[in-house]
Amino acid sequence: MHHRSRRCPIVERRQTLSISSSSSSSSFSSTSTASAAATDSADAIPAFIPQEFGSEVTEPAARRFIARMRRVELPVEGVSSRLATAFVGPDEGSPSSSSPSSPALPPVVCLHGFDSSCLEFRRLEPLLAERGIECWCPDLIGWGFTSLADFKANGRSRPTAPSSSSASSSSSSSSSASSAPDAAPLSSLGPEEKRLHLLSFWENVLKRRKMVLLGTSLGGGIAIDFAVSHPETVEGLVLVAPQAYAEGIGPLSAAPRWLARLGVKLLRSVPLRQAANKMAYYNVEEFATEDAMRVGRLHTHLPGWEEGNVAFMASGGYSLGPEAVRAVACARTLLVWGENDEILPPATLVEKFREDLPKGNGRTEFVSVAECGHCPHLEQPEKLAEAVAAFVKGGGGGGGGSGGGES
Repeated sequence: MHHRSRRCPIVERRQTLSISSSSSSSSFSSTSTASAAATDSADAIPAFIPQEFGSEVTEPAARRFIARMRRVELPVEGVSSRLATAFVGPDEGSPSSSSPSSPALPPVVCLHGFDSSCLEFRRLEPLLAERGIECWCPDLIGWGFTSLADFKANGRSRPTAPSSSSASSSSSSSSSASSAPDAAPLSSLGPEEKRLHLLSFWENVLKRRKMVLLGTSLGGGIAIDFAVSHPETVEGLVLVAPQAYAEGIGPLSAAPRWLARLGVKLLRSVPLRQAANKMAYYNVEEFATEDAMRVGRLHTHLPGWEEGNVAFMASGGYSLGPEAVRAVACARTLLVWGENDEILPPATLVEKFREDLPKGNGRTEFVSVAECGHCPHLEQPEKLAEAVAAFVKGGGGGGGGSGGGES
């Protein structure tokens, strides 16, 4: 959700990154930046992040995560033939890539919440890697550090020519997208576009390996939506204070574009971000810092951020009622909630999820995290990492929190 950084000179270069998976190795085009001493510096700021704002971040975990951020061009059907997708994934030689037990485990894909970025997982992802868990943190279209450079001011996409450097392997649907001379025009960037983007990430980066989707807040709702739409892709779900039982964004979807733009501008304002920051944590003094606020709004300084959110509002957002939750068909689900969550209070929501998520044979597990607000991945990352690692390795998730249970 939130972070900070220091200015450093950079030299941008184009390079091909080879990313190894448990089933195959793949090369794909990625835009990467590094400092003059790139191999030695943990403070390099990628060129696609505004340097004057990235340089303000001071939290070491955030600075390291920013330095590891990359982009890969992905074909997204009906959206773009080469969408520059920001993500953080396993580093060569990391515990998750070298652990002898990791090839048998599904990768974990972390999905952040509304108008946020993969920086939400700056504290969790390294802890999962230490436990031998292969972890990927992408930014879905319209949010985070994924490029919106191909979108005009009215929210419609510019035509994009196919790129020979696009991901080399894709499904028939993605192949047709990448070979199309023009991307279809868009008037919204909503659930359908995000669904197609995540599908392309699964096809081209994960090479169609079944994954565990970990979603926080609205990211949990996105995980549910994707698991229902593409059950063949999902081994399990980890839902961290998930947002559901809501019918989209309501009347705002019909607001005139000028009014929607005004509302979106408020999302970047320091007072609103700081207020949300304070609501997100149990230990406000330690975690709701000015630096955390700066990290949380870092992506809002990218070109196209405003229009991306306006386009999301125009889509109507996610409508996830009880029927969507009941439609989850993956083998197992782990539900995690901070006991002191003031944004989505567990007292009113946990039982709803436990009632509607799949039952029988331990298919739904629950972990309650003590002394924790809306963001266990930021406030209690060790506890969440323990629960997730146990879940992925098949031992259940109950070890990471103050309580547990099965439905």
